[in-house]
Amino acid sequence: MLLDVNQVMVILNCGKSRAYNSIKILNKELERDGYLTIQGRIPAEYLASRFRLDEDDIKLQVTEMAK
Repeated sequence: MLLDVNQVMVILNCGKSRAYNSIKILNKELERDGYLTIQGRIPAEYLASRFRLDEDDIKLQVTEMAK
């Protein structure tokens, strides 16, 4: 699942500029490892692993946001 900036803002409890910056940094890491990335989006699994978050909590927050 790819997360957008609004979802990252809620998950990390931060502002829009911090969320965009975090996405940019993480996407650079993924590109360096040979992955294709989409600007302004980040895989939920990678965000969870880099910030040491629980993937199930992220999925729960995203589904609650969609309601």
